[in-house]
Amino acid sequence: MKDIYSMTRENVQLAMAMQKKYYNSKAWTRKFQVTDTVWLYNPKRKKGRTPKLDKPWDGPYAVTKC
Repeated sequence: MKDIYSMTRENVQLAMAMQKKYYNSKAWTRKFQVTDTVWLYNPKRKKGRTPKLDKPWDGPYAVTKC
């Protein structure tokens, strides 16, 4: 059982490393500058309303400090 557990653990670690590499190759970071206008993602749910009709984005806001 210990051998199977260790082999499975190694395979999971390898799969996680491959998934991380793939995700990081597709992901990109956003760089904002002062006075840029941005929208804030705020998905808080209002009581008594369906989330389908709520707007999860607030704004636009101006970036004041980076």
